[in-house]
Amino acid sequence: MDKTARPGWGIMGAGGIVQRWINGARQAGIDIRAIASRTAEHAKKTAVELGIPEAVSYEELVSRDDIDICYIAVPHPFHMDLAVMAMEHGKHVLVEKPAAVNAVQWQKMVETAKENNVFLMEAVWTRFFPAVAKLRELFTEGSLGPVKTINCTFSGFLPASAKDNRNLRPDLAGGGLLDMGVYCLHLCDMIYGCAPEEITGFGCINTDENRFGVDEQAVYIARYDGQRLAMLASGVRTAMRDTAFLYAENTAVRLPRFWKPTELFIQRIKGWGEISEECISFEVPSDTAVTEAFGTRPDEGFQYEIRHVEECVLKGLRESPEVGWAVTDRVLKQCDELRNQWGLKYPFE
Repeated sequence: MDKTARPGWGIMGAGGIVQRWINGARQAGIDIRAIASRTAEHAKKTAVELGIPEAVSYEELVSRDDIDICYIAVPHPFHMDLAVMAMEHGKHVLVEKPAAVNAVQWQKMVETAKENNVFLMEAVWTRFFPAVAKLRELFTEGSLGPVKTINCTFSGFLPASAKDNRNLRPDLAGGGLLDMGVYCLHLCDMIYGCAPEEITGFGCINTDENRFGVDEQAVYIARYDGQRLAMLASGVRTAMRDTAFLYAENTAVRLPRFWKPTELFIQRIKGWGEISEECISFEVPSDTAVTEAFGTRPDEGFQYEIRHVEECVLKGLRESPEVGWAVTDRVLKQCDELRNQWGLKYPFE
């Protein structure tokens, strides 16, 4: 890679997340060289739709000298194989969450990154939003006091007719925990900065005649050092509000849509009164060409994460100071522990 030039990006996967991620990529101004997918037809179709120069196979993409960073956006059962392939060809990797199905897979990925001296990061985009930066600032300056309890839910509803959806298929590591619950666990890790001393919960699996074989909904609680607590829930068959609440002794912080927050509300209890403060984080494209590239697609904030990755690579870092390898390992081990308690094992494990 030419240290004086911006890195070239390649996209591995052409699913719905890429349609959303590309807007952040346009705002970040990164140089996307090619896209690959499981089928040539899908790759070509997506390349045309998104204005990506070339559609190639996975093998061709990782073999190209003009591609330095691979963004992996396929379903998580295939993350490890593609990440290892890319890193063995000397490519840096940004892999969608969850980075792997379990902690064993993640360790294989980390070992490959070390062996090939390349950058590897799980795409926990939540950590890079301006609203999150503001939240950290408030806690760092001490005005809010230490967080003692986190209450967080993130769950959607899929009807039984959607049985082919990846989130209802055990062969694709479906269920709420790995798709939505990891956001809850990552939020706790971001606030508390450590793994819980204990985590336990209940998962609903095969609860009706459909027998999907995944965690349809689940609730779990965790205890951290210093008696800090978390109450979390996730699922794919029960709609819940994706709001997080952070509680200090006499302060509450509410994060609507906490996984991609654009605002936060601070409630300070003063006698019988309450004070709310709002922090908006939204980036409006100033470049006409970028605006035209957006079309009617909304900005979701992927640019913050993308810029971070490119900065890390240009600095020669091998892991992110924000989403380090240990962070992903901690979260996946919690998922492993919960699934073990629930007796949830995927067919390929």
